[in-house]
Amino acid sequence: MSVPPSQHSAAPPSTNDTAASSPPPESKVYWTTADGLDPAALRRLTAELSEEEARQAGAFHFVRDRATYIAAHAMLRRVLREALGGERPRFIRNPLGRPELKPRRYGAPAPSFNLTHSGDFAACAILDGAPVGIDAEDIRRPINVGEMAARWFAPAERQLLEQLPETRRTEMFFRIWTLKEAIVKATGHGLRIEPQLFTVHPERRHAIIAKDLGIPTRWRLAELTPLSHIRLAVAVPGYGQWQLSLAHIELG
Repeated sequence: MSVPPSQHSAAPPSTNDTAASSPPPESKVYWTTADGLDPAALRRLTAELSEEEARQAGAFHFVRDRATYIAAHAMLRRVLREALGGERPRFIRNPLGRPELKPRRYGAPAPSFNLTHSGDFAACAILDGAPVGIDAEDIRRPINVGEMAARWFAPAERQLLEQLPETRRTEMFFRIWTLKEAIVKATGHGLRIEPQLFTVHPERRHAIIAKDLGIPTRWRLAELTPLSHIRLAVAVPGYGQWQLSLAHIELG
């Protein structure tokens, strides 16, 4: 599914869902790239980061990785500040180590967010009232699809790949991978939940998750294509329709 910049879209419910469990949430997705940011722009953006983030950026060995980290976190801070009505975002970590916003002034709940990057691409998702997970992958990245699928995919996902022509397997691999990553990131567990223990169906926007895995079994799933070489997935627990918006953030 591809949503043009700043256009809103209603993501259909999963194929086994017949009614929404709550009013449709709206997840706002923003993306940017570090490509083309010169040293002066990177210095300006670094000034927008916290001291800890600036130290982390300086620890990267490769220039592209440092630039992408700076761009990703500067973008996140800008869009969160807008979501908070101009209030500066303040961060904490939950018991699982997932970054979260501190409650707003007067105790108002803060939106949830999640951040991802791949190569020089970065994206974040913001949502009120529910956790959100997002994952991006550059499909030009060389990988051994067979080995990766054997390690991280459920049997039904491996079978789906094997049924496809070889020319289509890499893109399908990344579609499956980003959906699985978005789910485990939304839970806050990350890869402590092993991806091969549950199944996603990209075409049906559906996940099969056993109750004993200890995470939600119902998920709203969507795929976005902000750039031709990027596969982006968003996951929100629950079921039924939901709203998505996608916007490009210019940095510099």
